[in-house]
Amino acid sequence: MVFLSAIVAFCVTLVAAQDLALIETLKAHAELSNLTYLLTRSQGFVSWLEGLENVTLLAPDNNAFHQLTGTTDITSVEVDEDANQALLRYHILNGTYKSFGSGERHSIPSLLQPSEFANVTGGQMVVTQGSSITTTTRFISGLLQRSTTIGDPVEFNSGIIHVVDRALTLPQTFTDTADHALFLTAGAFVEAEMTVPGSEAPQTLDQLSDITVFLPMNHSVREIGNLIEKMTREDLDRVVAYHTIDQRLVIDLEEPLNGTYMTLEGSEVSIFPSNGHAFINSARIVSTPDWLFAGGAIYIIDG
Repeated sequence: MVFLSAIVAFCVTLVAAQDLALIETLKAHAELSNLTYLLTRSQGFVSWLEGLENVTLLAPDNNAFHQLTGTTDITSVEVDEDANQALLRYHILNGTYKSFGSGERHSIPSLLQPSEFANVTGGQMVVTQGSSITTTTRFISGLLQRSTTIGDPVEFNSGIIHVVDRALTLPQTFTDTADHALFLTAGAFVEAEMTVPGSEAPQTLDQLSDITVFLPMNHSVREIGNLIEKMTREDLDRVVAYHTIDQRLVIDLEEPLNGTYMTLEGSEVSIFPSNGHAFINSARIVSTPDWLFAGGAIYIIDG
């Protein structure tokens, strides 16, 4: 009877822990005190958090915020409330995920909705990849920021919490992302203007939403450098539009898409697998969409 009573008491304690609201659950973990402080700065934001259901919180621990701010006392850091809440929304995934597979990559929408900080329908994406060796998961956010889970997930009444070792980075504009990555095509792609269905005037990649951009590798650009220099502005605009699909694609290089897609230039391109690789027309896709930006994703191509 004593053993049975212990089991019952344990089960009751476990259920009670899982019935806790998000903030109460976070307060029970001292290593998440900085995150708790940022989440509770605004009562309106707290009320929004407590109304969430079926979500997964990626929770940077105190060391992660130390790396981000350079101080252990985050209460002394001046906070831009709009940017703070945008970043926190980006750490909340739409759906409950106890795990993220074994080696697979997925793009999961967050609760960061289109605004000045995001331009992706359904919520700005976070790329996830579960390990095929350990139980850890890696998350990829803006500017190739990589965050890794620490320990086991924690349940609360509306979802799951995964503690991570680094804070996510908000995806930046296409311009800032290309400059950060030192893409040789950055100049032409950033300055290009394209007319898309429904728009009254030409737009740049920074202004577009839900797009996939295929950027040639730097060595490919070097090989055709003379040709690019001789192109007119209209020619460059068409080249960039031809490298842009008006759709947010998630391409798994091991099991790539097999279909035809329309570019902003108006031509169709084919994405298909061949000899263990993924191709878009004759160019091989050589990277997964690690380069997330505010309006979509960037893939690097060889060709």
